[in-house]
Amino acid sequence: MNENDNNKNKRETWRLAIRLLEKLLTRGTVHKNSDKSRRLKMGRICVVLSDQLEKQLRFKTIERFGGKKGDLTRAVEDAVKTWITKK
Repeated sequence: MNENDNNKNKRETWRLAIRLLEKLLTRGTVHKNSDKSRRLKMGRICVVLSDQLEKQLRFKTIERFGGKKGDLTRAVEDAVKTWITKK
């Protein structure tokens, strides 16, 4: 095997590794007509909140973002980012 064949094999191995990694990091199709046929996986954390705190969170989310689909996730992400960056 010459050096050229060896380099080809290395490139092919890397290509396969990248494809495998992309498969592991994606969920599959979002929608047939969507421009983005793949989507990155997102973490899922289940938490238990008191009824009072959940109610406040939901009302504040609706007040701030409007109550569309995904707004609760957006609000919690903002809160966690703020908490993490706080000293």
